Amino acid sequence: METNSLHNGDCKSSVLCKSELHNGDCKSELHNGDWKSSVLCKSELHNGDWKSSVLCKSELHNGDWKSSVLCKSELLNGDCKSYVLYKSELHNGDCKSELHNGDWKSSVLYKRELHNGDCKSSVLCKSELHNGDCKSSVLCKSELHNGDCKSELHNGDWKSSVLCKSELHNGDCKSSVLCKSELHNGDWKSSVLYKRELHNGDWKSSVLCKSELHNGDCKSSVLCKSELHNGDWKSSVLYKRELHNGDWKSSVLCKSELHNGDCKSSVLCKSELHNGDCKSSVLCKSELHNGDCKSELHNGDWKSSVLCKSELHNGDK
Repeated sequence: METNSLHNGDCKSSVLCKSELHNGDCKSELHNGDWKSSVLCKSELHNGDWKSSVLCKSELHNGDWKSSVLCKSELLNGDCKSYVLYKSELHNGDCKSELHNGDWKSSVLYKRELHNGDCKSSVLCKSELHNGDCKSSVLCKSELHNGDCKSELHNGDWKSSVLCKSELHNGDCKSSVLCKSELHNGDWKSSVLYKRELHNGDWKSSVLCKSELHNGDCKSSVLCKSELHNGDWKSSVLYKRELHNGDWKSSVLCKSELHNGDCKSSVLCKSELHNGDCKSSVLCKSELHNGDCKSELHNGDWKSSVLCKSELHNGDK
């Protein structure tokens, strides 16, 4: 795989085409059989044409980028043009802009939670995501962590890495999610993903408990399971063109799994994020931020915000 490429035009050898993600069948699941015109097959992310890109589509922010969720000041300081996702790459090599309001040192992603305070050696501060060295990058690895718990993503020192922090898996690398073979394979019950928040405590019937991701059988796979799109792949979100092909009611995000079966009051069905009706939105639900309907993400009140909740970083700003 070449630098700055996710799949290098060769679908069969690409990350997303690997059996790990969709059973090596590059013409099924995720992009509806037409890899070249699929989202993930586009160069960089949106093929340089932001207006025709997925994230610029009305599906995500109603066609009005300036008033969209991702262009809101909460995430990128109101400057849509300098926003991360608007950039041709990920963050355009400018560590002091986008995503974190220009003040990188005081930003969330600069916090030790993500990269231990060293911006230059952090993942997101690297050019292109992995510093131009595809072979040693996370996305270039055949799996996710290549079975080597002390390399990639966390710079060799797993114990002091982000994912090994108590925030995600209680500081114990061996019992952590990403350090486990395949993703969990160990003390799953004490892991974050095992919490009822994701699959209601019933791991065996959950999505992430399936071998690999879908075990080569679409009907019994994660993406084909009722967990994600009610067992009917053709009417599922990922099978639909763009996000849900205009048929919102039969889409995944409109299913009771995410927002209690009420499409009109759901997050993605709302214009923007929750259409001003925060109380009935997903992000306002107690599951995500304890019923505190603060606008945007945390509205200046960090302690009561979503990201400040103990679930993510133990309430320690």
